[in-house]
Amino acid sequence: MNFRDASVAWSYFGDIDLSKAKGLHTVKHFGPSTIGIDSVHRSNGRISEAFLRGAGVPQKFIEYMASLNIEAFAYYSSFISNSNKDQDFAEKLHYDLQKNGIHCWYIPEEMKIGDKVQHNIEQSMRIHEKQVLILSINSLASQWIEKEIENAFEVELKMKKTALIPIRIDTAVLDSDHAWAIDIRKSRDVIDFSDWKDPASFSNALDRLLCALKADN
Repeated sequence: MNFRDASVAWSYFGDIDLSKAKGLHTVKHFGPSTIGIDSVHRSNGRISEAFLRGAGVPQKFIEYMASLNIEAFAYYSSFISNSNKDQDFAEKLHYDLQKNGIHCWYIPEEMKIGDKVQHNIEQSMRIHEKQVLILSINSLASQWIEKEIENAFEVELKMKKTALIPIRIDTAVLDSDHAWAIDIRKSRDVIDFSDWKDPASFSNALDRLLCALKADN
């Protein structure tokens, strides 16, 4: 992106990596603009101060951004996708990921109804860099699962990055003869949470997931 000598006003810069933009310091501002927090995140806080001041970003916030270090972005943000029948596990996983400093949300199956919600899920994959997909006998029996994986692969192709992190809480995906399940087994390391009620086993699997979510992967 080249913004050299561009003129902007009342613009919205959302979900883009401005750290790689050229000529931001030369932009002429004829009115305030909005810089999305997702853009701050994706840019690791590295955005031209002149550009931010011209857009109307408060000086205190600019100073805060300058104080951010790599630890602030140690993990990718993510959202968890699951069958509503696996809600107990999803809530525990969500709690433990948040406790480890990962910004994440979860979207149970019951919310995956209608084109608008599906669009929002696809938008979430673009804003939150990783999708943690909980695989189980319940999710395999649901209609949304195949579409979910197709959407994830499509986003990966468009964004040229790995976004989908599959985890399993039983052996259903290992036994399934669905084409997508075979593809998942061949192309991804499916993290095993099948013994998640055992604290030691859950902790070991969580460590593997945290490693997969590290921002330097």
